[in-house]
Amino acid sequence: MASGYAVRTALSLCWENKLGDYLIHKLSGYLDRVLPRLALKNNESDAALTKESIKELKAETRQDTGTNKLQKRLLNYLLGKVKLEDINWHAPAPEIKQAILAKLKALITDKLTPSPLWIRFTMILYVVAIILAWRYGR
Repeated sequence: MASGYAVRTALSLCWENKLGDYLIHKLSGYLDRVLPRLALKNNESDAALTKESIKELKAETRQDTGTNKLQKRLLNYLLGKVKLEDINWHAPAPEIKQAILAKLKALITDKLTPSPLWIRFTMILYVVAIILAWRYGR
């Protein structure tokens, strides 16, 4: 729970401080390397291509030596959260790339704003447990 909150906070801060373009540029480079390999499998179904593309993008992220661990973690988190089911995988590669990047930008701007609600809830739960233990522990 705290790990997901930390990743969302880092992504949100990157986006607010105009570093989101760097992440999008990195993912664009990964897409340029992965999409030609996926074009060879163009006769498969869209669901198979969706799973295969996410798997290959994550593998490409892991293999990149020019990216530090935090950036790799942020990129893998983004790739895990983005929904690619409604992308036309039989379209030309530039269209697929633009659709994926648009989905990633929308995901970062709309849904990845960190909410401290769960962190506050667990802290309150711990305080209540301590009060109950102190009250009934005598």
